[in-house]
Amino acid sequence: MSWSWGPVGVLTASYVRDVDHSKYKVTVVSPRDHMLFTPLLASTTVGTLEHRSIIEPVRPQAAKNGWRYLQAEATNLDLQQQRITCRMSSLHVSGVQKDTVIDYNHLVVAIGAQPHTLNVPGVDESRVFFLKETEHARNIRSHIHDCLEAASNTTLSPEVRRRLTTFCVVGGGPTGVEFAAELSDFLEQDAARLYPELTMLPQVIIFEAGTSILGSFDQALSEYGLMRMKRQHVDIRLQTQVKEVKDQSLVLSTGEEVNTSTIVWSTGVAPRSLVQQLDAKHKSNGSIGVDECLQIQEAQNAYALGDCASLERRLPTVAQVAEQQGAYLARHFNQNFSSAKPFAFASKGMLAYLGSYGGVKLSGFKAWLVWRGGYLTKLGTWRSRLQVPFDWAKTMFFGRDPARF
Repeated sequence: MSWSWGPVGVLTASYVRDVDHSKYKVTVVSPRDHMLFTPLLASTTVGTLEHRSIIEPVRPQAAKNGWRYLQAEATNLDLQQQRITCRMSSLHVSGVQKDTVIDYNHLVVAIGAQPHTLNVPGVDESRVFFLKETEHARNIRSHIHDCLEAASNTTLSPEVRRRLTTFCVVGGGPTGVEFAAELSDFLEQDAARLYPELTMLPQVIIFEAGTSILGSFDQALSEYGLMRMKRQHVDIRLQTQVKEVKDQSLVLSTGEEVNTSTIVWSTGVAPRSLVQQLDAKHKSNGSIGVDECLQIQEAQNAYALGDCASLERRLPTVAQVAEQQGAYLARHFNQNFSSAKPFAFASKGMLAYLGSYGGVKLSGFKAWLVWRGGYLTKLGTWRSRLQVPFDWAKTMFFGRDPARF
C-alpha cells in the first residue's frame, strides 16, 4: 500500500516513528530537510543554544527507518483524485524538472501554520522578525549583534543609540515571553559585560493586546509570569495594540510612536495558503475542519493534525497537541482503522522560560530544573539530548557567544 505523508512544513515525528512501516510505504514531503524542536527555538536567538543542537536532519532518519523523503513543497492537494502536486525545493541546477505529482492511498496533512500579521499595516519580513523557523532565529541573532555593535559607537547621537538598543516584542504568548526572557538574560548577563559603553541603554518591551501575558496559562501562573518579567526589567504594556509598523518605529493604539530597530512579531498563527485553497470544510479561523478521529471532513482517507487543523472543541496551539495527534494517528493506522476512539488530548503541563532560575508551575531553582529536564526528554535523538546540555553548560560557565552567526 502506498502512503504519502506531509506535505509541507513541520514533520510530526511521533507519527513517522510509531506507524507500522511493514504495513505502509511512507513518503514524507517537506521543503525543510530537518525536524525542528520549536520549544527551544527562542534560546538560539541569543546563543544560549546553537541552532544545530535543536534540529534533526530528516535524511538519516529516513534511511534508518525505511521511509522515503522528498524535499519539496506541495503546491496543490486534490482530495478527490488523491494526488499531490509538488515543487522540488532542493534542486538548484538547470535542466531538471522541478514539479512532480504523487498519488496516495492515505494522506496526513501536517503543514503547521504561518505567523498571523493581524492585517496590521507595515508587517512584513522586511520590517519585523518572525520566530517559527531556524532561519528566523538565525536572522534575529545576527540582527541583535549588529544593533549592539552599532550602538557601541559613541559618536552616534543618543537618539540613534537608544533606538538601536530598544527591542520590541509584539505578542505576550509563550513564544514572545520566552524570547523576551532569553534576550533580557543576554543583555543583563553578557551584553552588560561585553558592551560597557551601553550601560543602562538596552530595554525590552512587550506589547500585548490582552489583559495579561501567557493567556493560555491559568491566571495564577500568568500573574507569576508578569511579576517575573518585571523583575527582569522587561517593560510590559498590556491592553496595547500595534496599529502600524514603520521602518524604524511602531505606532501604538494609544497614539504613541516607539522608535526601535528590532520588532519580533509573535501574535499567533494563521493558515497557510495551501490550507486556504484546499477543497475542504474550513473552520472560522481558516484551518481545516476535522472530525474527532482527525479525518478531514467530507474527504476520504485524508487526515490533518497540528495547527493546520481544528476539531469542534478547541485545543491549545502547543507542540504537545501535534505530538499526541501524531501518535494517535499511528495507532489508528496500525489497527487498520478499526474501533477508532475519538482523539483525546491529555495536557502534560505548560512550560515557559521566564529567565534564569525562573519558570511556571514552580518557582526558583526547582522550576529551572523542571523546565530544562522536561524539554530534554522530548528531544528526538540522543545526539540532541547530549548536545543541548553541553550548550547549557557552556553558557553557564563561559557565557553566550556574542559573535554574528
